[in-house]
Amino acid sequence: MTYWTVSLDGGPKRANQVAAALGSKIYSFGEYNCHDESPDNTIFGIHVLDTESYRWYQLLAASNKSVYLPMETYEKINRQQDLKNAGNDNSNNDDDDDDDDDDDDDNIREKRTALEHTPRYRIGHTVVTYNGKFYMWGGCGNNLICSTKIYCFDPEKEIWSVIPCIGDIPLGRTRHTAVVFNDMMIIYGGRGNNLAL
Repeated sequence: MTYWTVSLDGGPKRANQVAAALGSKIYSFGEYNCHDESPDNTIFGIHVLDTESYRWYQLLAASNKSVYLPMETYEKINRQQDLKNAGNDNSNNDDDDDDDDDDDDDNIREKRTALEHTPRYRIGHTVVTYNGKFYMWGGCGNNLICSTKIYCFDPEKEIWSVIPCIGDIPLGRTRHTAVVFNDMMIIYGGRGNNLAL
């Protein structure tokens, strides 16, 4: 006999979610309603369900206006977190005089680039997992223009990036299906900007 085992609070509350599992966690991407979202609140939301503790949490939550940190404070907060992780909780000190090596500069550039490539809210997108990362394609935002970019989310670093593509790029669409097969992401079906594919 089939039956429900648990009911959890704290997860995403809106429609237009897509979810994918990795390890013991389920990642839910989306939480957007194109009819009631402000254009000032357009950064993508990620909720995670830990299936071992049965708890939801939201990734990279920094304020009630954006789930990502503002660009001007992103670098400083990440540096302070790195110091805490290394056992040096000197987060109140001004770190402008610290000597940085090339690796630190590369990490900062990588984080800035990832922040700039964070996807906007959308509906009708798909997400697949491959080699420990999530790949999102398609969907459209409040301008109703379908996206053709492939976004990659790295759950270990908690950053987004855009995957460069070669060849004929398929038309953007919503309500499509995506699956990983033999090291390929296959998409089919759906509706494009002209509402038919």
